[in-house]
Amino acid sequence: MRPESKVRKIFDTTTKIPIFQSSFESELEVKEKFRFDKIEDHAWQITADEKHFGRKGLRITIDKGYKLAKNTERSEIQDPLKVSLDDEAWYRIDFKIPKDFPKIDNRLVIWQLKQAGDGNPLIAMEYENGKLKLKQRFDRTKINYYQSKEDFKDRWIRIVVHAKASHSESGFINVYLNNTQIIQYKGQTAHHSKWKQITYFKFGLYRDVIDVPMYMYYDEYRRGSSWNEVVPENKNAILVKNLWRLKVKKKVNWLELNRKNGVSDGI
Repeated sequence: MRPESKVRKIFDTTTKIPIFQSSFESELEVKEKFRFDKIEDHAWQITADEKHFGRKGLRITIDKGYKLAKNTERSEIQDPLKVSLDDEAWYRIDFKIPKDFPKIDNRLVIWQLKQAGDGNPLIAMEYENGKLKLKQRFDRTKINYYQSKEDFKDRWIRIVVHAKASHSESGFINVYLNNTQIIQYKGQTAHHSKWKQITYFKFGLYRDVIDVPMYMYYDEYRRGSSWNEVVPENKNAILVKNLWRLKVKKKVNWLELNRKNGVSDGI
């Protein structure tokens, strides 16, 4: 584990992103603000059982066959805003993993920043075998970030994502867990030409098919142009840096490499 150190001052984004906020206080409010095409009608509910802000929170459930497609199941709610590549945005989502959540060796995504298209998310948080981890992908590069052995069950966790999706080296992704920066990446952060030039954020449960019911609590979703806009209750937070260890995988495109070197494709 890397030693903690103070994080540099957090600046506002250069492009003004519309402020968006929901504490999930009523079904009507939530239906008016979010997209629901990736979740079954019965897979979400407003509840007073668990809440982080306000009087109520959001419970999302997934079970076998929910929005089944290509051996995956999903119960996800989407922010309707599409952010263009090379524009910065801040996102914040609070979630709670229940104490009785099953410990299973099966991929489960709990939020993701996605580039429009049918490819992998640019960055996503997963919960598997009782551990949180992050996966970042663009083109043929995959970066895995691994958490420490801390148990995150049965407590509220605040995630803040500050991202600029870009094909160029000016892109970046910073992720904060509560008041600790865990990811600091600078460079290409978006897929190239075949992908649409917009990104969006969604949260909820997305997994490989498994016959095990699961549920998780979410509260206080925000989007904006600065830390202060997405974490207004903690504007003067003393942030530290404790970056998760990472492993980079790059897939070689042998067909493209052979063509550049004048080698026949063969049969």
